[in-house]
Amino acid sequence: MQITYRKLAPSDSETYRITRLKCLQEYPNNFTSDYESERKKEKLMFSAFIESDDEENFVFGAFNGKECVGICGFLRETKVRTKHRGGLIQVYVAKGHQGKGIGKELVLRSARKAFDEVGVEQVNLSVVAGNDGAKAIYEKCGFAEYGRLNRHSKIGDDYFDEIFMIKYK
Repeated sequence: MQITYRKLAPSDSETYRITRLKCLQEYPNNFTSDYESERKKEKLMFSAFIESDDEENFVFGAFNGKECVGICGFLRETKVRTKHRGGLIQVYVAKGHQGKGIGKELVLRSARKAFDEVGVEQVNLSVVAGNDGAKAIYEKCGFAEYGRLNRHSKIGDDYFDEIFMIKYK
């Protein structure tokens, strides 16, 4: 298996949509977005950034041949006083491809682009408490926990805490 990594290009918009919806189906408790709501949208959150080849808001993809098996998005803050930071979101590696370093590589490449090309000074992310595999990857990439929000999200009668992490340039 030869995995290649690259920033998604305008021609990857539909690939992104398929991959994003798949991640919401496979891991419904790990994201605040839900599959049913997202699939009804004509355009997903990153679609416009991908289609315009935005350099400050982007998604990296991991590909096994032509199949997208992982994504990691970056959003830069837009306000003058917060443009020095941004966040990694929608990090996902497909079942069957986990445990092979793909998630770590996506996070590292996205953070590197954010620091070196976008010019931010700090990158933050969040992870659902209990998603120990993802948290371990983030820690290996240099992210440190800085807070927790209990009952961050609710699915049915179940609450999920969120752990907030940060990495500085």
